[in-house]
Amino acid sequence: MKKRLRTESISKRWVLCFCLMLLIIWGNSLVPGDSSSVVSHGVLDKLRHGLQLWGIPVGWLSNFVIRKMGHLSEYTLLGVIAMQMFRPLRLVRRKVWGYALAAGVVSAVIDECIQLAVPGRSGQVQDVVLDTVGVLLGIMLALHLERCNKRRRTSKGM
Repeated sequence: MKKRLRTESISKRWVLCFCLMLLIIWGNSLVPGDSSSVVSHGVLDKLRHGLQLWGIPVGWLSNFVIRKMGHLSEYTLLGVIAMQMFRPLRLVRRKVWGYALAAGVVSAVIDECIQLAVPGRSGQVQDVVLDTVGVLLGIMLALHLERCNKRRRTSKGM
């Protein structure tokens, strides 16, 4: 019996994760400004309370910081997912992270365009830049985790 060569393609599992993450991100962008502000103020109050319990000063923590950290964290996760999605292509590492970065930037631009059509929201170039930084952090995190996994496997003799 002939052994069939398996050709690698984009991971369908990670494509699904990427699409689900986009639904979460873009879903948040479809929330009108007033409702979005209520949610972020709720997160702010809970975070302030939690930090105060630990004795951590909270004067620096504002609604603006919460909203921008939301952008950064969502897109960091999107960057990690994008790296996993493109990894099976077995391309030169630079191409994999290039594809992941492009997917993240396009997603961020679409996100800000969505907000232009939502009452009380606005699309901002600074948010696209922040989202891009988040994607880059996710890419670096994915690369770091990949290196750690390789070292672990090598040290165990696998």
